[in-house]
Parts: sequence; structure tokens; C-alpha cells
Amino acid sequence: MMSVRITSIFAIAALAAGCADLNKQVVPPVPIVAPPTKAEVWQGIASQADRDRLANVSGAWAAGLAAARKSFATAIREEGALLRQDAAQVRPAPTPGSYSCRLVILGELARANPRSSGSSLSSATSRPRARF
Repeated sequence: MMSVRITSIFAIAALAAGCADLNKQVVPPVPIVAPPTKAEVWQGIASQADRDRLANVSGAWAAGLAAARKSFATAIREEGALLRQDAAQVRPAPTPGSYSCRLVILGELARANPRSSGSSLSSATSRPRARF
């Protein structure tokens, strides 16, 4: 009885194997390339010098503030938390509304910069620029 069962299993397996398509071509999987992330895109555009400057933002901030503090300590103190390196806010996004924007330049400006006039702490607003 056992040999009949084993013979039947082999016969069914042989018949099933005969149904296989031996000429079927195996299609290799097509790799899917994910689109680049935002970080990868800007890093592909930025020069190595740009990436180095971004990696040293904290150091550049501290150096610029130290250089400006030599001549403009009072002006820096009057800016309050704006110029404190550790003054990060929990919710940095501004609330909706109108804002007056200004540019504060710390430390020594590069001579190649057309706005450059040497060491300064300056605040540029819609009003004429005030140099400290």
C-alpha cells in the first residue's frame, strides 16, 4: 500500500513537471531609484566651501559675535536675545501677520562683498541702514 502511494506521488510530480514552460524567459527585476531627497539636492548644488561653512555655523557665529563685541558691546547688548547663540525658540516659525524685517551683520565683512566696509555690527531695515 505504501509503495502504491509513493508511486502515485512520483507520477503526479512527473506530470506536473511536464506542464512547466521550459522556454519561459525569466525577466530580471527592474531596480526602482528613489528620487533624491531635499538634502541630497542642495548638497549636489552647494560647493564644498559652502558645505564647510554650513558645518561651521556655530563657530562662525561665535567668532563674528566676539569680533563685533570688541567695538559694539553696547549695541549687541541692546539687541537682547536676538544675538544670543543659545536663544533658540520652541516654536521658531513666526505667527501670521506683518513684520518689519532687518539684516544684522556681525563681525568682519569680506572685501569681495559689495556691502563691505570693514568690521561692523549693522542693522539694515526699511529705514536707512544704521551702523553700530
